[in-house]
Amino acid sequence: PLPIAAVLRSRGVMTFLGVWMVINLATGLLGFAPGVDGQIAWEAHIGGFIAGFFGLRFFDRRRLPPTP
Repeated sequence: PLPIAAVLRSRGVMTFLGVWMVINLATGLLGFAPGVDGQIAWEAHIGGFIAGFFGLRFFDRRRLPPTP
């Protein structure tokens, strides 16, 4: 995996993150369907994404070299 600093310098990654954030905020604040009173917990989605992004290092398995 790439280091976090390299990932955050990637234009493609930053574009995806920006679009993803806007979609989450729009669906959370405006809702999807007219007449539906319940709101999506957009804060939880964003918090889970950030925790997963920065916590990935702890769950990523290191690949062992092949055995001869």
